[in-house]
Amino acid sequence: MVNPAVSILLPFKDHDHVVGQVCRNLAELFRDRGLAFEIVAVDEGSGDNSHAMLALLRHDIPELRIEVGRGYTSGCASAKAQTLVLVDVDAAGLGVCPSVFASIERVSHGEIEMYLVDEELLVVRTKVVIDLIATTSSWRALSERDLYNRGRERGLVARSYCPNPQSSGTISRILGAISSARSKRSRAFS
Repeated sequence: MVNPAVSILLPFKDHDHVVGQVCRNLAELFRDRGLAFEIVAVDEGSGDNSHAMLALLRHDIPELRIEVGRGYTSGCASAKAQTLVLVDVDAAGLGVCPSVFASIERVSHGEIEMYLVDEELLVVRTKVVIDLIATTSSWRALSERDLYNRGRERGLVARSYCPNPQSSGTISRILGAISSARSKRSRAFS
């Protein structure tokens, strides 16, 4: 595998109903853009079939690695790229919003240190997020928004983009629409 330009960190716990489709969508979106990537799915103690389902997908998605650990902390430790995309498994419609790939480019080139997209995913350099996680005294998992706020408090160059500030969750709704359209399209060609 080519060294990835981006490591997508995807913590999950008991998400067997969505985690497989999320990984498929992420892989398709990044392949369509021609960007070398890896998906690091971090099992945070699932009691369902999430881990087994992802293990089966590794044949179709060679960019997928499965780790067991503590969310973004474990994902950062094993990420191969210097630019990370931190994704909430329930919100993984990224890529449909052009600003996601623009933010990856800006963070990769050092123009900004962190970019929060639609309140649901964070593009950040590996060293930055490791430093932010290391300074937390809480055992609770940090969300993308928590990390973004912590970075701004520390004076990092950070930007936020939400196409519809009235409501977050736009990415999730778009993902649902895309999945529905793809299902209809594949049934039509079957």
